[in-house]
Amino acid sequence: MKSILLAMLCTLGVLASCGLSEEQCTKADWGSIGKANGANGRSSEYVKNHVKSCEKHGISVNQSLWEQGRKEGLKYYCTAQNVYNQGRRGSELRNVCPSGDIANLQKANAKGLSYHQYSSEINDLEREQSDLRQQIWELKETPDSPEIASKISWLRSEIWRLDMRINRLERLRRPYAIL
Repeated sequence: MKSILLAMLCTLGVLASCGLSEEQCTKADWGSIGKANGANGRSSEYVKNHVKSCEKHGISVNQSLWEQGRKEGLKYYCTAQNVYNQGRRGSELRNVCPSGDIANLQKANAKGLSYHQYSSEINDLEREQSDLRQQIWELKETPDSPEIASKISWLRSEIWRLDMRINRLERLRRPYAIL
């Protein structure tokens, strides 16, 4: 049941993040849209996007219902596991959570951000390795010569050097892998 609710919130989150059509404004469940927006860490100012979209169609937004829903959605957003996961995707904690939990949430988000940073560096080095392997493959298609052999040897040593850096970063990333 919980996964169905989260899937619904994600769908509504996508819907609620873009301009709403006249039909969407007319049939809107403002509590659910607010809940989805809250679950995505939206501030109370975000309702202005919906007001602007729906005003174009002469339809008003039930801001009170939206805000009630947003506060419900924030209960999902403002969890240590969620803000850690946000950090792992490279997103910083938004300033929407109750101040009593903020220190723990900032710590969880920072841990996720550290994991993201190490992962980004690892991915960059792996792409660099892939490029070097491609160069080796292309050089092997050319006629043998001492220069080609030397270049291939150098490229292999570069791949090995990058491997050592990747292994080091993976060790550094390990403590940040789980909350």
